[in-house]
Amino acid sequence: MNLPAIDDSISGLSRYKLLRQYIDTGDCLEFKGVHPISRMIRWRTGEPVNHTAMCFKYVLQGDSEPRITISEAVDDGVQPSFLSRVLDGYGGKVYLVRLHIWNKPYKLDLAKAMLSLEGINYDYTSIFKLLFKRVKMSRHKLFCSESIQAAAIKAKLVSEDCNGGVAIVPGELHKLGLYRNEHIRIY
Repeated sequence: MNLPAIDDSISGLSRYKLLRQYIDTGDCLEFKGVHPISRMIRWRTGEPVNHTAMCFKYVLQGDSEPRITISEAVDDGVQPSFLSRVLDGYGGKVYLVRLHIWNKPYKLDLAKAMLSLEGINYDYTSIFKLLFKRVKMSRHKLFCSESIQAAAIKAKLVSEDCNGGVAIVPGELHKLGLYRNEHIRIY
């Protein structure tokens, strides 16, 4: 499904409300924060974004409007959050990274695998090591983009040694071969 062209002057929740209908389960969001740590991550990785989360779109029984939550690795580990709550007052930009159309049939496998990672602790050690070098993929503790890679491995959509066994960083979802190499600003 093609997204409509939206004027760059439309931003924030107004932009999100226009584009939320195009977000689907298994798609990811990548964030470009304004915090000094966000800037440091982008500087070190050379990528335009510093945080990654997976989307879940569903309709609760009795509701007519779909809800969107994200699963993200944050300070408390991998956990769900309502996207609207995350965006409310967010000072940066948010980009949609969609699954390739040929991967859409596997979106529920990917989503189930991501949900099974919830509660796994945050990988502070690897974040620190990323200041100096790329790190090996781990499934015992996870940082944001590493959790997406772990879910793809668990769903058997990529091999254990994808990306040479090295953890992807925000901005590198396309290296898994599951996602389009495009960032569509939604916020």
